[in-house]
Amino acid sequence: MKALNLRTLIAAVTAATALALTGCGGFSCSDKNKCTGQAPTQAEIDACNKEISDPVCGGKVKDFLTCAESNASCSADGGDTLDLNGTTCNTQFSDVFSCCEANPTAVACTGS
Repeated sequence: MKALNLRTLIAAVTAATALALTGCGGFSCSDKNKCTGQAPTQAEIDACNKEISDPVCGGKVKDFLTCAESNASCSADGGDTLDLNGTTCNTQFSDVFSCCEANPTAVACTGS
């Protein structure tokens, strides 16, 4: 079961990162995609707010998304990329992963 939760975490963080948010003055779940200019749906905003508000791991998720927002780059096809294997945001991603490994039922880790 723990592996499933960690897989869910990776999927949730990847989905949130795919928004490639761009905002002024910090991260917001309602920021538009910096590569396409597309706004997230209300369901995406609500899910994001729920995850970052989680008292157990939400702060670590928000730290990761703030880093991702600052460091994601746009590709030629309009998509966005963030190298999780590189040094940029790797610490924040590892912090989320560790928190969720220790707290697999945390809302920020299960997406529910």
